[in-house]
Amino acid sequence: TGFQHGEIIAHPTYGAHGLYGLIDMAYRRLGSQQGELGYPVSDIVTMKSSDGDTGSGIVTVNGAVTLATDAPSAYGVWGPVFAGWSSNGGAGGWLGFATSDVVVDSVGNQKGTFQHGIIQYDASTGQTTVTPT
Repeated sequence: TGFQHGEIIAHPTYGAHGLYGLIDMAYRRLGSQQGELGYPVSDIVTMKSSDGDTGSGIVTVNGAVTLATDAPSAYGVWGPVFAGWSSNGGAGGWLGFATSDVVVDSVGNQKGTFQHGIIQYDASTGQTTVTPT
């Protein structure tokens, strides 16, 4: 259900969750529940990175959308990049908040950039590489 400043997305299994602001804009830009992220499974929550940056985000069935306080946009993370980011602590880990949406090329390789690193997935080998910047 859409409203002037956001929306409430409901699912019988995952419940109803309100999205608004830059997080809602990013979620819609990435296809909402029909996109890679799927349905939200959390409301917008406050997040803190390991170096003290604060922000907010939501968790979805297949990933997350995060927003660092000083960022111009919120960014979506999903698939193998999400798995690599989550296994390194998510926004609270050493990588910090996402600084771009996951980018997928024509052969399925994926790349996500974060405050302190890059995660790349090679579709031909199934390998995920996490590199500090």
